[in-house]
Amino acid sequence: MGRIFSFLIDLVYGALVLFFKFCRWLFLGNKKVNYGEMDGFEFEQHCANVLAHKGYKKVEVTKGSGDQGIDIIAYKGGEKYGIQCKYYLNPVGNKAVQEAYTGISVHQCDVAMVMTNNTFTKGAREAAESTGVILWDYVPRQVEPYFFGLFKRVLLCSFLLLVGCIIYYIF
Repeated sequence: MGRIFSFLIDLVYGALVLFFKFCRWLFLGNKKVNYGEMDGFEFEQHCANVLAHKGYKKVEVTKGSGDQGIDIIAYKGGEKYGIQCKYYLNPVGNKAVQEAYTGISVHQCDVAMVMTNNTFTKGAREAAESTGVILWDYVPRQVEPYFFGLFKRVLLCSFLLLVGCIIYYIF
């Protein structure tokens, strides 16, 4: 009898922990990214996710090798964007701007962009200004919520809390 009771307590505790984590996800709704645990490919995936949430359409990560300086292809406002992603500990130099500028002709894009988790050097900013490459520094570590509106989240969380309380009192 003691083992069954202990198992039920653990089960209810686990269910409540999952419930509260789910509610936190519903209310916060954002995915925090730890840049320290990320490689370049994962950063490209994260940038693609950020672009999709910012209204870019048909966001596609190119193949890893031989991408000719373009890591992501995306569309917005009738224009095709070629995006170079740089996951660096130091500011990004003008080589990334040159790669993106060259890459848009290979991929037949209209606009070149470089995204980074860091910032850009003065040389990179000057090169971007003269070539028309868009620089996006400090890519957000969080993707803003979009799945539920606030009212729906509150309603769903309240319902789940009620169900959790009922389950808790039954056991």
